[in-house]
Amino acid sequence: MYITVYYNFRGGAIRFMGTKRHHDKWYKPTETYEVKGCFAMTELGHGSNGETLKTYQTFDRVKVLTRHLQNHNATPCVYDFDTKSLRKLLDGASVDDIDYIFNLMIQSNLFCPRERDGKVFVAPDFNQSMEQQREMTMRRIEYLREQGVFDELFSKGHLWGFVLSEALGVYDHSLSIKVRGIETMTTYDASTGEFIINTPCESAQKYWIGGAANDATHTVVFSQLEINGVNQGVHAFIAQIRDENGNKHPNIRIADCGHKIGLNGVDNGRIWFDNLRIPRENLLNSVADVSPDGQYQSAIKDPDQRFAAFLAPLTSGRVMIAASSMNATKIGLAIAIRYSLSRQAFSVRPNEPEVLLLNYPTHQRRLLPLLAKTYVLQ
Repeated sequence: MYITVYYNFRGGAIRFMGTKRHHDKWYKPTETYEVKGCFAMTELGHGSNGETLKTYQTFDRVKVLTRHLQNHNATPCVYDFDTKSLRKLLDGASVDDIDYIFNLMIQSNLFCPRERDGKVFVAPDFNQSMEQQREMTMRRIEYLREQGVFDELFSKGHLWGFVLSEALGVYDHSLSIKVRGIETMTTYDASTGEFIINTPCESAQKYWIGGAANDATHTVVFSQLEINGVNQGVHAFIAQIRDENGNKHPNIRIADCGHKIGLNGVDNGRIWFDNLRIPRENLLNSVADVSPDGQYQSAIKDPDQRFAAFLAPLTSGRVMIAASSMNATKIGLAIAIRYSLSRQAFSVRPNEPEVLLLNYPTHQRRLLPLLAKTYVLQ
């Protein structure tokens, strides 16, 4: 999830909302993860596959029960099929790319590879403390960066982003946002050529920001922009919140969101801006700009159309968030279905073999529609 947010939101903001000056300065460091950043949109008051798992198919539940009644020693009514064909159907041309990333993961102990029945699986060590999980997340990102996974990431297009989400989402799977209601306020000081970012109240604190608590040195800040007393709506700015040694900027306050029930490898935090000054050039100005003398400029005069153009580039990131939920769905179903194909409970007649859980109609009604729906959504 950290990678999804980092590249699709922070990276997407710089790529699509910025112009040449931002691309020249921030594009490559963001792409290669040389600059650790975060995406500061959400506020407290304004909420913002590896290897395909082996699947089984059951016969009609009536046939199942009939077979057990007639021949209770029969083998379970399941059979194998070509999982490679299924993967080709679901993942299309991305199969080779997903396998490439998965093979990199299983070569490193950072991903805790485990072999079961001739197959290799990866899964985080959830027995680690929050601090240990956060450290491991950074080490895994650095490992993948050294392997070239993020090289020319933006030029590879959105499909590569889906590949990353699919391959890594099964490993570390964290927002509703009413963007117009953002309360963070930015003004412009023409005498110094700087923007001044301020958190005016507690509900305006940037909240639940992935990477903010410990690691991020820069962030893309979403804020209202007020020019000459006129609110021009929400805009995005690049702001430095820490130096390269991890020391916080004196006009920045950061708090750790602490332990969570999941995703503890992501260091979510809260950010307050106390009149933080940034250069005028740090406004991501593909839609609108501010001249050195403080004049607001935009080719899109209608505020609603300007707002739509401003947020449109972030749509792909939202799609990635939704797509990553499929990874959690597949993991949960894989656990439930595998268990139902190994666990037996009760027998049809006394002293006879017990029946597999998945051979019970009630169990099938619970799991198989969800399995079918997951295939369709995938």
